[in-house]
Amino acid sequence: VKIVGMVPALGCAAPSNSAELRGNVALIQRGECFFKEKVLHAQEAGATAVIVTNIPGQDGEDRSALVMADSYDIPQSITIPSMCVGSTVGGVLWELILENVDVLVTFPVVFLS
Repeated sequence: VKIVGMVPALGCAAPSNSAELRGNVALIQRGECFFKEKVLHAQEAGATAVIVTNIPGQDGEDRSALVMADSYDIPQSITIPSMCVGSTVGGVLWELILENVDVLVTFPVVFLS
């Protein structure tokens, strides 16, 4: 599965590159809207998963573990896996996809009861 940068990168609107996202992992930048909205736009475009990258220099540090909060204003269910990575890892991912380098991504499976 290929990682594809979402356009627009913030993912706060329906993507203009839905055809590229279909069947692939969407890479989205953090900011401006809820995580759930970002993931929902990618899901509706046919992405199989989402990676949200943190903002470089946010609060003067690279936060690698963020909680992706729910938004009760968005009633649709998210059915694809999603995760957030720090700005260092995110920056590398953005560079690699811009250079058309294939990246292997593994999502851990966690069951919540």
